[in-house]
Amino acid sequence: MRDEAALRALTPDFAAIAALPGNGKLAAYALCDGSQGYQVAVRGFAPGVGVPEDPVTGSANALVGARLAAEGRAPGEGRYLASQGREVGRDGRVRVEIDAEGEVWIGGQVQPVIDGQVHW
Repeated sequence: MRDEAALRALTPDFAAIAALPGNGKLAAYALCDGSQGYQVAVRGFAPGVGVPEDPVTGSANALVGARLAAEGRAPGEGRYLASQGREVGRDGRVRVEIDAEGEVWIGGQVQPVIDGQVHW
């Protein structure tokens, strides 16, 4: 998006997004000035899998980071903070780091709601 205000004001067409290839998922983003403590704002939509708008999405932020890196536009020399979730009542922050090999690493704090193990 051209700027953060346009991204925040976006009214998604969930039916159109659900019809997209790749199980109906879409990420939109805008570079920010950093005055709020983050350099990229992200919105992640996945109505094709039953999640109209995801409050914090590691995979969407990884894709945005990879795209910004490929375009040579990743802020903070490849280390930045992304904002996601305000539009759905959350205020998520995702740490993004793009290493020397171009791999994108995602981090941040979580609020666990379930704990368990899976045995294969």
